[in-house]
Amino acid sequence: MSATRNMSAFPTERESLYEERRLVITEGCTKVNKTIQNQSDLYKHKLLIDKKHLIYYCPIAKVSSTFWKRILTVITSQGKLNSPFEITLQGVKLSKIEELSTQEVRGLKESGDSFMFVRDPYARLFSGYENKLYNANLYFWKQIGSHVVHIVRKTHDIVYTKYGFDVTFQEFIKYILYLSESGRNINGHFSPMSNRCDPCSTHFNYIGKLETIADDAKYLISKWQKKFKDVNIVFEDFEKETVLDSARGHLRFLYETKRILNEIKFPFLKLMLRTWRDLQIRGLLSKNIEFPFKSTDKITREDYMNAIRGALEIPVNRTEVKLQREEALVQAYRQVPLEDMERLRKYVLQDCLLFGYDSRPAKLFDRSKPLKDEFLYLDGLQRR
Repeated sequence: MSATRNMSAFPTERESLYEERRLVITEGCTKVNKTIQNQSDLYKHKLLIDKKHLIYYCPIAKVSSTFWKRILTVITSQGKLNSPFEITLQGVKLSKIEELSTQEVRGLKESGDSFMFVRDPYARLFSGYENKLYNANLYFWKQIGSHVVHIVRKTHDIVYTKYGFDVTFQEFIKYILYLSESGRNINGHFSPMSNRCDPCSTHFNYIGKLETIADDAKYLISKWQKKFKDVNIVFEDFEKETVLDSARGHLRFLYETKRILNEIKFPFLKLMLRTWRDLQIRGLLSKNIEFPFKSTDKITREDYMNAIRGALEIPVNRTEVKLQREEALVQAYRQVPLEDMERLRKYVLQDCLLFGYDSRPAKLFDRSKPLKDEFLYLDGLQRR
């Protein structure tokens, strides 16, 4: 049974939504002068494949890729777990396209379920910066942050050029523009989504969006659980599990930076604050819940984790908390000059056309009104 015929067997409202998203892609491919390929080129992408259930996924960094790798790992390995957040990505290995036989590839094309996820390109860039440079992350501070400092600040201070631990969002955008306009390679966390997964050359049954991930995930997992008897995935509390899982990872990176504090001469309390702000920026923790620490004395990772657990128990208006994501986004882009915003528009334009996003959103480009909120999301960058 072909992928198209298989989809028509599910005449649901949700399937209609995915059909609409594919039509946007078809129109977008024309706008960017790309030809839709009748035969999907599976070898063009670094797909992750569940051979057992004929599911293949094209992961894009900063678009829930870790979450979906975990889901597929659960499905591939044992199919049953209380929550995918209970596992790591070690151990079970998802297949890659080059590891499959010609017959297996043919089976994927004829009857496989394929999907990818996208998100607003401006939000993805901000998320990449916030997650990899604003947050404590020694690897990205060394690999990317140090290069940002060298290119944008043009400083030779060995402390900054080694780690790049205090790069601002405005500096980050200037760096991306420099790389793009000079034809240099860009890290996959920040490069265009269509560079990683080209929907014009490969057909994907399901185009999920991060903005609707809860509904998209619920639908896809439900579909697979109905289709395959050995798949059973349960979430106790999706949002809470997401917060705790994210916090555990960030705290690990945070406490790793202790070994360079003598070099960078930067207050550890400021780095701790950034980890707290991360949860507020992502709309996972209310901005009205104050950072709980006044000093770093004897504050362990577990102490910090317990503080986060306690904050999650405080009653809040979830709708208002989720609005923080947009507040933080707008506040960050407000620091980027309009001249750079127009240059950035060219950088994200193809993704916007292919996936149905506004390439010049008023909330980011209209500077006629001052920002009302005085809460500083990207706090903790200054030494004092």
